Amino acid sequence: MKNIRITVVHLLNIKIVSFMNSHSNKINQKIVLYDAFCTFCIQSAYQLKHLDSGCHLKIIPLQSAEGRNNLKFFNLPENYNKSVIFINENKYYLKSTAVIRAFSALGGIYNGFLVFLLIPPFLRDFVYTQISKMRYYYKNKSNCNECY
Repeated sequence: MKNIRITVVHLLNIKIVSFMNSHSNKINQKIVLYDAFCTFCIQSAYQLKHLDSGCHLKIIPLQSAEGRNNLKFFNLPENYNKSVIFINENKYYLKSTAVIRAFSALGGIYNGFLVFLLIPPFLRDFVYTQISKMRYYYKNKSNCNECY
């Protein structure tokens, strides 16, 4: 049986969960998982990919096989679509923290996004949640199979 060590760290009230498998099933890539049924999310992912000239990020729909595998790896529900997820160095981030970390992963001027981590997470996530609740109203709900 595989040994799995689970570490939970609270840093600035940001829950970071790290899973380490003794058989090196680590996720070392920088991955952004987004909702492919939300046009606003698709357009945001497209813009992020456009800004990623250095190919630092792998942008994957949550509903894809690879997206579901990542959800399973982090013990998140297979049908999870409540927020964007950013994965880096075998850790995952949700909501506003995921957005901030994804932009800062682009490097250069985008490292400035890290300053937003100084805002308390409950305030950042409140704004994120309000936008998330309205995301299907911003644009029509769509089914995008050709996005990435």
